Formats: sequence, C-alpha cells, structure tokens
Amino acid sequence: MPPRAVLAGLLLVPFTLAGYAAAGPLRRYLDRDRTRVAVLVVAALSAALSIFRAMGVNGQVTAAFLDCYLRQQINPPQGLA
Repeated sequence: MPPRAVLAGLLLVPFTLAGYAAAGPLRRYLDRDRTRVAVLVVAALSAALSIFRAMGVNGQVTAAFLDCYLRQQINPPQGLA
C-alpha cells in the first residue's frame, strides 16, 4: 500500500472515533426514519453525480443510452411485462 494512502487513513481515524463517540448521545435527538431517508437521498445524489462525472466528453451518447434504457423500463414491450 502506498505511504500516502496509509497517511490518509491514519488522518481519518480521529474523525471516526469522534463520530462513534458522538453517535450515542445524539441518537436520542435524531428520528430514525428521517435519518434513513436523508442518508438514502445523499447516497442517490452521490451516485447520480458519479454517473454524470463518468459520462465526461461522451455525455450526450451516454445520456441518450440512459434515456432509452429508462423508457424501456417504464414502458416494457408487451410480452415482457
């Protein structure tokens, strides 16, 4: 493993420990369902952003493919539904 990756991991350890320490006391103030929805929304937006970044220069071609794929999922051919 590159030394830079090890250093990055070690720099994140204090924040991980702080998160675990804060989780217990904050649990009583956070609504479980709303927190779950918030985490799922952030994950979905992150995934969408990653997809759009990956499209890069060929964005129009990839967007056309995704559009075609999504239309097929919404309105599948008659024999497959």
